[in-house]
Amino acid sequence: MDKPTQTTTNQKHRFIRLPEVLSRTGFGRTSIYRKMEDGSFPKSL
Repeated sequence: MDKPTQTTTNQKHRFIRLPEVLSRTGFGRTSIYRKMEDGSFPKSL
């Protein structure tokens, strides 16, 4: 009998600061804050 394939990821979760968020998303600061307010982007902690 075949065993199901199990994928293991060793990714560590970390918080990233706003400059990195801006770089990764391509959004501007104002766009990020607007999206946080309308619920289309996760709020900061």
